[in-house]
Amino acid sequence: MGYGAFGTLKSGGSFCYTAGINSAAVAGGTTCLIPWIGASNLIVLQFSSQMFSSQINVPMILSHFALLESPVSPVSFVKVGGGVLMVIGAVMMNRG
Repeated sequence: MGYGAFGTLKSGGSFCYTAGINSAAVAGGTTCLIPWIGASNLIVLQFSSQMFSSQINVPMILSHFALLESPVSPVSFVKVGGGVLMVIGAVMMNRG
């Protein structure tokens, strides 16, 4: 007896379930936070935190130590300064 599309759930692994739970938490949290901090502040907060964590810190560490067979690119003052400026810009946008 086949399970159809549900048969593929076994092959997804725990990573797929974790991603689904995290997505539901973000959607629920977003819905609850909009009345408290406002839609524009929430979008700026989400965007800046995503950019800072996923495109600044992790890639800098991966490329600095050549992890995951990435080319070596040492952390420099300019890279750190760019990350700091991005955080300052997000703070200024929330306060303005």
